[in-house]
Amino acid sequence: MINDYYVPPEDFKAPPAIYVNVEEVQKSMDIKPILVEKSNKPTDDDLKNAAISIKEIFEDGFEWRDIASLMKLSLEYVDNFFTMDGLDKKEAVLEIIDFVIDETDTPYLPDCITDPIFKALASSFINIIMPDSIDTISPNKKVEGEITLNDIEEFVSDIKEGFKDGFELHDIANITIETIKFTSEFIDTTVDEKKEMAKDIVNELIESIEIPFIPENFSDSILKALADGFIDASIDTLEELSIF
Repeated sequence: MINDYYVPPEDFKAPPAIYVNVEEVQKSMDIKPILVEKSNKPTDDDLKNAAISIKEIFEDGFEWRDIASLMKLSLEYVDNFFTMDGLDKKEAVLEIIDFVIDETDTPYLPDCITDPIFKALASSFINIIMPDSIDTISPNKKVEGEITLNDIEEFVSDIKEGFKDGFELHDIANITIETIKFTSEFIDTTVDEKKEMAKDIVNELIESIEIPFIPENFSDSILKALADGFIDASIDTLEELSIF
């Protein structure tokens, strides 16, 4: 019977309470953070080897108008390094171009004169191949109809007025950019016509200006060749992007 197991409350003694101290133990997490492998920037040797390979493409002969094409090929190479920002890529492209310039002899003038000039020009012209914004080389407006002689004369006059205080070496690139933008405004003009007109305008401006410390025979030939190459490359780029 249940009463056989009954114990009066006054006789009931509970067992002493047992307190267990539970100490919270923080185990060390033996987990290492996952590292995302990043592409390294090219070394000087990488850029030198790239310059050699790129220059070999022009096995039939290298001309100064090819600097624009060299820049585009150099950009294709440095684009493989996805961790590089725009400024890093510009510096890498210029380093490749500098190596090509160092390894290329200029007729009639010693390299100690021409190499610094070419490198200064390259650092200005690179903004045509690698603009911070496409607006740098795209036309400001679109004009229906073909370009006229009056349009050209007015543009040339404005350019000369803008540089009435004198020209610096880097202004050749600025003039080239403005001329590309101007000829690209005329939507009824073919791509080849835009190129030829831009070259004629820039060549005329080069002939009409004096740049301190630059020999005349240098500006009359090599500067024109450089500008011509960048005009072709830029207008082709605008055509590919359907800016016209």
